[in-house]
Amino acid sequence: DVPMEDIFDENRAPAAVATWVEQLKEVLGLLRSWREEGAVVNVNCQMGKNRSGCSALVWLCAECGWQVEPAVEHLRRITALGLANPHLVRAAILALEVEADVPLNPAGDG
Repeated sequence: DVPMEDIFDENRAPAAVATWVEQLKEVLGLLRSWREEGAVVNVNCQMGKNRSGCSALVWLCAECGWQVEPAVEHLRRITALGLANPHLVRAAILALEVEADVPLNPAGDG
């Protein structure tokens, strides 16, 4: 269990990015350890779109070889409001230590 806040507020979210980066790295570590144990894992959050979406994004990129932009497009096709928090998406990109240009979700949220 990695508790994460989903903050959209332009004044508060930038300060949360560093925390999210560490939390997403923790999520990745947990997922890796559970994979080694042979576990089946369900990733979820309260709304099932931003925090869980970013966790899935980090997994797809770090463990499955996806590039960030196609992975974001894929996840947004699964749920239209997915990955709508630009600050949290930025944290995922920083956690992956890659460069990526992810457009805002046209479905909007927040």
